[in-house]
Amino acid sequence: MFSLRHNLEMFFIITLGTALSLFVLVQRNNYRNQTSFSLSAIAPTVVIATPTGATYLLQTSSMGSPDGSMNLTMNSQRGKDVTKYTFFTSTPEGLDQNIFAKQLDESGSLSIPYNTWSPDNKYVFLKEVTSSLPNYYVLKADGTPLKEGAKYVNIQELFSSKQLDYTIVEVTGWADPNLIIVNAKSNKENRVVSFWFEVSSQSFIALSTYFN
Repeated sequence: MFSLRHNLEMFFIITLGTALSLFVLVQRNNYRNQTSFSLSAIAPTVVIATPTGATYLLQTSSMGSPDGSMNLTMNSQRGKDVTKYTFFTSTPEGLDQNIFAKQLDESGSLSIPYNTWSPDNKYVFLKEVTSSLPNYYVLKADGTPLKEGAKYVNIQELFSSKQLDYTIVEVTGWADPNLIIVNAKSNKENRVVSFWFEVSSQSFIALSTYFN
């Protein structure tokens, strides 16, 4: 009788210990899975160690087209003294097209403006911050040249050469599939003026209304 009771107690203790061990193991796995999911939700930033010992910080940002069918992505790979920027567009079929790349020192940076996409998904524009005036690049989303012999146009450079009495304040975005709104200030008077930049003709049209 004593032996049977002793055996039953030992069986109960072993069963209880096994159950507790399994419970702890399951909770630990759940915690690891939750931690892994939380880490993956952070904005994608990857540190890459190169064979030469230099360390690069890779960051990614993107902006979808108005209808959601296209996506523009920017990768920035920062080294010790310079940052390399690459831009590519993506289609719903998963096709990627590199459209622009540039390397800048610490005084400059490139970004995707909020209103980067033209309404027809044909064009995008990018903003470059410099130590002086900002640059704005207009490109075709499919990577083909914007015009013969040129893959893009720099609105800042073109405006400065054609509108000598004004300086660009900001390029705000698209008015229609072929027009970009350019806000500028007079170099001689205390007033501001909005222009349309017509992509197809690469000309500027002064407007009577200022677009904030």
